[in-house]
Amino acid sequence: MGGRKAKTQQAKNNTLIYGMPESEALQAFETLAQTLGVKVRYEKGDFKSALCRVEDENLIIIQKDIPADKKIRVFAQEFSKFNLENLYVVPALRKILQNTTSPEEVT
Repeated sequence: MGGRKAKTQQAKNNTLIYGMPESEALQAFETLAQTLGVKVRYEKGDFKSALCRVEDENLIIIQKDIPADKKIRVFAQEFSKFNLENLYVVPALRKILQNTTSPEEVT
């Protein structure tokens, strides 16, 4: 009992984006945020996930309940605004950043 649900959840977590599992892509974006001095918060609520500035801090607030692929799109959309040329970024993340969709598609 429950084995099918666990396997389905595990399969969702193993979705690949440019050869990288979604869970690893999220971790890599969180590490990139730390490197850039951007704090990341996952919150519940009805708001648009995005980068904002609170006093002297850059902050990305992401809806906690949205799927991983949408969280990745939020990170990609916001980090595509940064100059990352002189910074090492995992190749899969670079591809994600280069293929970022328009901001209207991110919630």
